[in-house]
Amino acid sequence: MSERASAKTFYGYKHWSLEEPSRCFNVGKGLEGRSRSLHKRNHKWHAIVKRLGLRVEECISFMCNEHKHLSGERCPADVAACTWEIENITLMKTFSTNHSHDDDNDIGCNFTHGGEGTAGCHLSIETRARMSASFKGKAKSDTHKAKLSAAVKATFDAHPLSDETKMKMSLSHRGKRMSDVTRSKISLASKGRSPGNKGCKRVVINGEIKYEQKQES
Repeated sequence: MSERASAKTFYGYKHWSLEEPSRCFNVGKGLEGRSRSLHKRNHKWHAIVKRLGLRVEECISFMCNEHKHLSGERCPADVAACTWEIENITLMKTFSTNHSHDDDNDIGCNFTHGGEGTAGCHLSIETRARMSASFKGKAKSDTHKAKLSAAVKATFDAHPLSDETKMKMSLSHRGKRMSDVTRSKISLASKGRSPGNKGCKRVVINGEIKYEQKQES
C-alpha cells in the first residue's frame, strides 16, 4: 500500500420503482458502484425489481481518507454516510419486517434501520489474525449448523443454476489434476468418515451415475 493517502467516496443512494407514481423501496450507502450492483441484495429486493423495475438515484457523496481505515479509526465520511442512511430509511419509510414480496402496500426492502456495514474498511493482517484465532476451536451447535444449511439451501433454491451454467462449470474442471499435497489433505480429512453412498447400489440411468439404497433381502 502506498504511503500517499488515497481518497475514496461513499455514496448515499435510493432505489425507486418504475411505476407511476414511482415509489422508493430501498435506501443504502456504499462505495462507487454499490448503488447499481445487483449482488448482496435480499430476496425481496430482487422480487420488487423484477416486478416493478428499478431506477437508481445517487443522492449525496462523502469523501474519506483511506489512512483512517488503515489505522483502525472509523472514517468521518463513513459515519456521515451511515447517519444519512439511517435518516433516509426513516424519511422514505423503506424499513420493513415483512419479508414477503407479495404485499403491494409494503415494498420496503430495508430490513434494518441502517448504519451497518464497513464499506471501504481494510483490516490489518494483525487484526485478521486475531479474529481468526478467536474463532478457532469453537464448535458450532447443531442449531447453528441447521440454520447455516437452511440459508445455503434457500440461496440455491432462489437462484438455481441453469443447465448451461452447470455445463460450463463442469467443462472448466475437466483435465485439471490435483497436486499430491491436495490429495494428501483430502485423504487425511476423509479418514474415519463414513461415505455418503455406503450401503447403496451404483446404477447408471440414461448415462448418469446414481446410487440407490440396497433392498434388504
